[in-house]
Amino acid sequence: MFSEEAPMTEEYLPFIKAILQIGILAFLFYMVLKALRRTRALTILGSVFAFLAIMQVLTAVFDLAVLRWLLERMISILPLFVLVTFQNEVRRVVTALVLEKDTSHQDGWVVSKGEESKLTHILSEIVGRFSESKTGALIALERKISLAEYYSLGRVIQAPLEDNLLLESIFYPGSPLHDGGVIINNGQIEAAGCAFPLCKNLEITLAHGMRHQAAVGLTENSDAVVIVVSEETGTVSLAVNGQLQKMVSPEQFRQQLNRYLVSPTSKPAKWWRRNRLAEVDGAKQSPSASAVASEEQGGLTIVSPETEASDVSAKLNSEV
Repeated sequence: MFSEEAPMTEEYLPFIKAILQIGILAFLFYMVLKALRRTRALTILGSVFAFLAIMQVLTAVFDLAVLRWLLERMISILPLFVLVTFQNEVRRVVTALVLEKDTSHQDGWVVSKGEESKLTHILSEIVGRFSESKTGALIALERKISLAEYYSLGRVIQAPLEDNLLLESIFYPGSPLHDGGVIINNGQIEAAGCAFPLCKNLEITLAHGMRHQAAVGLTENSDAVVIVVSEETGTVSLAVNGQLQKMVSPEQFRQQLNRYLVSPTSKPAKWWRRNRLAEVDGAKQSPSASAVASEEQGGLTIVSPETEASDVSAKLNSEV
């Protein structure tokens, strides 16, 4: 009986391997195309592959030995060419595959589809005021890819974004931080006055100023959503995936921003995060986490239960 089943398994094994390989390649191609969509990199890569395919056909039809030899050498170094030329896009693909933020404990800052997030509501109001008064602003919303490397390029604040007053103070023309960018993560202003990398897109460089170039440059190196308000015209734009989108109305800005902040599905936390997240909830509700006051030379510092819980959450995110 076992001898009859063995040949059957060997017979279907090549088909199983073929299906597995096709599935893996299809998934990789999908992730690459998803990361490169609406970018110049996709056009360049498509042109290169089209050129190689045409040359391959010509060498096969006309038996061009020298060209065939050159094509074989070019194809062998093609992976290196892709890694060097499209390093930002490759980083975005790898990050999308590896990183995953848990959004189940974000207290209304990221919401499910069909709802409006608290962050969208606050930013829509303050950006509308900036646009009317032609106050320049640069606000980066951190998503899956951490922007912690840019915190040190500005002034670390780590203050909750509960109203518009703090952002208005930061971008007030007389403020020392108004020329830099603000980074917001999960409803908290992490840093202000940050310097972002400038974009490499020549069209945007020639058509826009430094604030818009910095907005696009940051999205070329991360998955952040960056809001930029022009101090010359008051125009509001969104920078996403290396592209700059001009908003024509407050309603369009609200819809687009909410679309990028929406969590399409409520995914359960991984098992190694659930235990630590339970500790965060316990820190918020435990009576032992009472407010601790310590006297210093400059005054009185209050550490609340919410602050302790946020520290645990921040430590957890850095570990993951």
